[in-house]
Amino acid sequence: MGGKISQVRSDNELAFYTNSASERILDITRSNHFVYRENIVAGYTNFSTSLGDKWKLQAGLRAEQTRSKGNSRTLGTTTARRYLDLFPSMFVQQNVSKEYQVSYQYSRRISRPRYEDLNPFVFFLDPYTFAQGNPQLRPQYTNSWQVSQTLKSTYNLTLGFARTADYIAEIPTQNAQDTLTLMQQRNVDRFDQLNGTLSVPVKLGSKWQMNNVLSVAYQHFQTELQGQKVNNRQLHYFLQSSQQVQLPGQLKLEVSGMYLGPQAYGIYQVKPIWWVDAGLKRSFLGDKLDVSLNVVDIFRSRQLRGSFQTASNRTAFDVYRGTQSVGLQVRYSFSKGAAFKAKTRTTNLDELNRAKD
Repeated sequence: MGGKISQVRSDNELAFYTNSASERILDITRSNHFVYRENIVAGYTNFSTSLGDKWKLQAGLRAEQTRSKGNSRTLGTTTARRYLDLFPSMFVQQNVSKEYQVSYQYSRRISRPRYEDLNPFVFFLDPYTFAQGNPQLRPQYTNSWQVSQTLKSTYNLTLGFARTADYIAEIPTQNAQDTLTLMQQRNVDRFDQLNGTLSVPVKLGSKWQMNNVLSVAYQHFQTELQGQKVNNRQLHYFLQSSQQVQLPGQLKLEVSGMYLGPQAYGIYQVKPIWWVDAGLKRSFLGDKLDVSLNVVDIFRSRQLRGSFQTASNRTAFDVYRGTQSVGLQVRYSFSKGAAFKAKTRTTNLDELNRAKD
């Protein structure tokens, strides 16, 4: 059993001034001040047991009480929410034999909106497009079921189904009178995904290892747009392969590639995307000094493209975020005497992730 209390205060202010001959004048039409407060009180309990030599059971339940208030001081509007959620989870493992295990898993989870997506202020992206936060945006809830099979602690096949209610996605809306397009995060009615993933590591001799992952999923988004039902369906697949090769001269080469087939996202159809990364590593001074050269997105191909078509309008995007890079890393270990493992501390707070752009 345990508990957690989270308190967040996000204060974002943008002041836009125009210069006159004698003083700066605040432009209230372009300025923005948004304050968001959130308090989450959570409690959880876990239970685990073994049922003979072949079965293990774990079950848990988490309860969360959330209170939030978003205040746009610029627009003079306030949105307050208060809700209680329960999140059960269950994990069952069956040891069929020493080399074959099967696990069954269920969970319910929540994903809350980013703070900036709740800010109702209007930001113009270009003369024809503007973005606006949605203070009515609700959290999305996902129920997922999964069956996983592992053979010889090496090969893994996972089959799963997930249903997300109030899925958060970007929805474009065009005003017929002035042809301006609003880009806004909204709640899609439902997102269903049925998927299977196969992981196959392969060892070619003593100097070449590879890991291959193939996943196939059927995606289905359902929502309503301008009074019309929208069903966005797609058979999606991806293939990932990573290679580790020991070269002469104590050089280690690692190459990884990813190919994502067509996929559905909200109301958008996203085109295929692929990329390749590579790294070369050399150790010196009895493995105390490591020198690594890494190249990300070698072919500058990690370009995100997609579109949405209606009877009267087509919305498309073509984005490259400048992921291509070359890096040189030098690391030296000063450890002496008995081997030790440095303690590391990682933070995976949901609140921090929601504050990111």
